[in-house]
Amino acid sequence: MRIAVPVEDGKINQHFGHTQWFNLYEVTGTTVQREMTVPSLGEGHDALAAALGEYKVNVLLCGGIGGKARVALEEAGIIVYGGIIGTPQGAVDAFLSGGLRYDPSACAEGGGCGSCSEDCASHSCHHHNS
Repeated sequence: MRIAVPVEDGKINQHFGHTQWFNLYEVTGTTVQREMTVPSLGEGHDALAAALGEYKVNVLLCGGIGGKARVALEEAGIIVYGGIIGTPQGAVDAFLSGGLRYDPSACAEGGGCGSCSEDCASHSCHHHNS
């Protein structure tokens, strides 16, 4: 399995559509065999979904992500876990141990948060930690 996490300054990037780098984790069972950092190969949900497809990603662990990006990723066969903050390694470790805290209706950049009372643009709604 290959897991991708969008990164910015050592943390999970909270703006999926503006991601410039991904940490990729090659996993066997519950063990990370290899970690690498790769460029996003573009900007915007279509380009990022295509890049993750080229990198043969199975799972995306991310922060804020919009509906169109989710659809593009799901069409590429990538399972999306959004609304995650913290470090990429922390998110991967939590995912592999079955303890990942994520938000299925993750805040979309520029959109509403659903269960959050704050505006996502302010980033004050990130209440799920890895």
